[in-house]
Amino acid sequence: NQLLNKIFHYFNIFFICGVNIKDAAAADAATASHFQADYFLIRPFLGSQYGTNFPFSILKAMYYFYDSLLLLNSSIMDQSIVLEKVNKNQIKIKKWSSINPKNFLNKYLLIEAEMRRKMHKYLEAEEFFEKSIQQAKINSFIFEEALAKEFLAKLYIEKGIFKLAIILLQEAIVNYQNWGADNKVKHIYELYKNLFSKNVSTSSTTITTFNSYNPSKNLII
Repeated sequence: NQLLNKIFHYFNIFFICGVNIKDAAAADAATASHFQADYFLIRPFLGSQYGTNFPFSILKAMYYFYDSLLLLNSSIMDQSIVLEKVNKNQIKIKKWSSINPKNFLNKYLLIEAEMRRKMHKYLEAEEFFEKSIQQAKINSFIFEEALAKEFLAKLYIEKGIFKLAIILLQEAIVNYQNWGADNKVKHIYELYKNLFSKNVSTSSTTITTFNSYNPSKNLII
């Protein structure tokens, strides 16, 4: 079916944009170039009778997930409008996560975390990121575990906690490699090459992995 092929083609573009956000400008470019396909093809289709059937129910859930990630990282839309749209998406994802937490809870938690990161509510964001990582790990969502670690690394970069950011990015790289996302690994090395070039060393006696890090016991500057 030609329409179905178009839907999946544009959704793949949408997915790639959602996981390869370099900065606000990149998110804006993705928004400008692909949201037309989104609103004219994907959104109406997901609202049709097909949107309630498998695999379109999964497609719908992933659509709202990556829609929220792109919206939150775009600067061409007013933040209040973005939050309104994201909250509407979250209502749907939360409903699905209450029915099927194994598949959807980590996604809901990640969007909640990213919303708070964008609002600079860092403590709340950290908690949601950690819960999202845990849920993704438990349920073997390797890619989304990596995605959550990458976004949490951004939070620590914003706070100037570079050592922990590097640890998280290194763990995310391992997850992406295990998932087979080699291009995503290259994307991270390119995006954070200045951070990696700092070659900030981490002591195994104080910091080993993200899970062993305790902010109350370790001060990283």
